[in-house]
Amino acid sequence: MLAARPGTRFAAFRAPLIVALAAVLVATLGDAGALALRYEREAIHAGAFWRLLTGHWVHLGWQHLALNLAALFLIWHLFGAALGTRSWLLLILALAVGQSLALLAFHPEIAWYLGLSGLLHGLLAAGALLSLRASPLLAGVALVLLLGKLALEAWQGPTAGMADWLGGAVITEAHLYGAACGLAGAAAIALLRRSRALCQPHP
Repeated sequence: MLAARPGTRFAAFRAPLIVALAAVLVATLGDAGALALRYEREAIHAGAFWRLLTGHWVHLGWQHLALNLAALFLIWHLFGAALGTRSWLLLILALAVGQSLALLAFHPEIAWYLGLSGLLHGLLAAGALLSLRASPLLAGVALVLLLGKLALEAWQGPTAGMADWLGGAVITEAHLYGAACGLAGAAAIALLRRSRALCQPHP
């Protein structure tokens, strides 16, 4: 079996590297950047629509950022091969905006939100669903664990002590909407692939 070339391995991680670089750059802007870019309900209603997207790249601190980036690269190691770079980037943008719109529509009590965690739940859901045929055991276990985590959070709230460790409240609703958007996005991609396959002429 031939080993993958270094350039090929780098290309496979191009999408998470772009996400990570953007998050690190936002972190270097400090508190002023966080206040200008985070999801903030009143500001969005006033016309700051960019916050629907940028809020996911803002973090409570370097510890929060490091935790999210570690999860990002783990998800990519497991399921990054499910889509190409361009498709992943488009899906990431759609997941970010979709999750923010869900918070905006259904949770007026959430004044502000930041972090990649909701988006990560969406990426895990999408990657696992799209990988079911190629890796049924791994993808199936990932989906069961994800659904179990979401059910546990809905029942008892965030993990005890996590808010103190991160330095801010954990918005479990973002996890739920992120995962829901990820499943919906993956289902749409799977249907599109199927329709394209059916339209291709058979030999």
